[in-house]
Amino acid sequence: GALGMTDFEIAMMMNDLLPLRNDILTPFECFEIFDFDESGQIGAIEFREMLSALRINIEDEERERLFAKADKQKRGEIGYGSFKKLYLKVAKVEDELEARGVRFVKGRRS
Repeated sequence: GALGMTDFEIAMMMNDLLPLRNDILTPFECFEIFDFDESGQIGAIEFREMLSALRINIEDEERERLFAKADKQKRGEIGYGSFKKLYLKVAKVEDELEARGVRFVKGRRS
């Protein structure tokens, strides 16, 4: 059936397993690729590159503000849980679903 926006957010938060129909990476796949040292953390530069790989374009100032807010320990890096929350704030959900071949009904709650 059709997914509501809430369903998509839950799916992304739980398992990152939405089916791919092309070369679009899931947030989890992207995070693993850019976590070069396998520490479970990425820095601001990796975050910028990840957003680019996920085809998400936001202004530099906004990206830096979001990253700084997510970096609660002020260590210059964030873990996957924080990244996923940021991703859900900046992703164009409708575009993501369409690119992945998933039908949705805007504003529908299940």
